[in-house]
Amino acid sequence: IILGGESDHTLRRIVDYCDGWLPRTRQGFDAKESIARLHKMAEKKGRDPKTLSVTVFGAPTKAEALADYAKAGIDGALLAIPDDSRDDILRYLDKVAPLAKAHA
Repeated sequence: IILGGESDHTLRRIVDYCDGWLPRTRQGFDAKESIARLHKMAEKKGRDPKTLSVTVFGAPTKAEALADYAKAGIDGALLAIPDDSRDDILRYLDKVAPLAKAHA
């Protein structure tokens, strides 16, 4: 079970009931601070933080940003695929394919 959201209420539910967390990478998202919040809540409840996976939604398409996320403890990244024409989507996938290979 993976739950998304960033509020303290949501993080408590993740610690209590879930296998992982799916935060959104909105403006102001700080991976290190967010992971620290989740881990602190897990430890407070007596749960090993390593038992919780973290996969970000809406990750940036820059290799450096993805590497920083990995260093912060994020396990995976979901990229938002544009809702465009078939050709635009294929161009986008060609652009991000090297990122997927580099972080597989």
